Amino acid sequence: MAPFANGTGGRLLSSPNARRVAAAADVALTAVRGTGPGGRILSEDVEEFLAALPDDLPGDLVVSVPPGGAASSPLVRKLAKERGIDLADVSGTGPGGRIRRSDLDAVNPEPVRRNAAPQPGDVLPLTGMRGTIARRMHASLQEMAQLTHGYEVRMDAVVSLRDRLKVEWADGELPVPSLNDFLVKAAALALREHPLLNATVREDGVHLLDGIHVGFAVAVPGGLMVPVIEDAVALALPEIARRSKALAQAAREGRISPVQLEGATFTVTSLGGYGVDFFTPVVNPGNVAILGVGRLRDGVEWVDDRPLRTRVLTLSLTFDHRAVDGAPAAEYLRTVGELLSRPLRLLM
Repeated sequence: MAPFANGTGGRLLSSPNARRVAAAADVALTAVRGTGPGGRILSEDVEEFLAALPDDLPGDLVVSVPPGGAASSPLVRKLAKERGIDLADVSGTGPGGRIRRSDLDAVNPEPVRRNAAPQPGDVLPLTGMRGTIARRMHASLQEMAQLTHGYEVRMDAVVSLRDRLKVEWADGELPVPSLNDFLVKAAALALREHPLLNATVREDGVHLLDGIHVGFAVAVPGGLMVPVIEDAVALALPEIARRSKALAQAAREGRISPVQLEGATFTVTSLGGYGVDFFTPVVNPGNVAILGVGRLRDGVEWVDDRPLRTRVLTLSLTFDHRAVDGAPAAEYLRTVGELLSRPLRLLM
């Protein structure tokens, strides 16, 4: 397999987390194709490379065999770690005693409960999805200077419009957008006016991105996935609603493809359904900002000394202070609020 190159002057662009994952699996990064900006290798690229490896991979993809350890492919070592199997206790049946995947299948480790609620005394291994989330979030906080703004927005007009759409679109030909769909569209349109929030930080500076691709967080058993709505700024709101519903369902049912989880330039995440007003979301590596959405709640506005009931929610914008200062981040939030105050513009 020919090595991939993504940098200038023979340099290989990769994230620190990708290098850690590759080192742990004894994989040469030159064998991994990067999907990040400019071909940068991300930790997900290394993990997908490991998952796709055949059991009898060529030796030039492996950089070393642990001292005193049995020969095995990165995939076998990854599977052994996930299953809690010590390779020192496994007899390899491959050439020269090499441990194969079938050798792992013959081992019967202590059974692990699946889909069972965690119990006191349990040890939850940081493997699979949970391990990926842990590594990515830890790397995010290590590599960025993150700060969060809280901003209250009025949702009266959005709530009123949704009520009308439920009646007018009752025939089901068009999907009624959720509150989160309105937020995704507003976030995308605001990014067009504030491109500093739609960017990525590389070694040579802050790169403003051309496309606006909005990821949205979906809770799934054992973790979190972020499907991506590509070119969200160019899509009509009903199409965003259709795509978000299909992607969320595919994620929860385990049918979503890796391609549908790649390429987000900005993310929207909501905890409103759990009764949370304000939180500090963590920026996804490769982005410079993420928008958190709190619960829809009653507010009060005073008009001529009379209280007026309103519908409000709090937005939590976490941003990378290396790329964006506090004032531009606040301006972005104000633009999102203005778009939500006149939601008819979001339908198109």
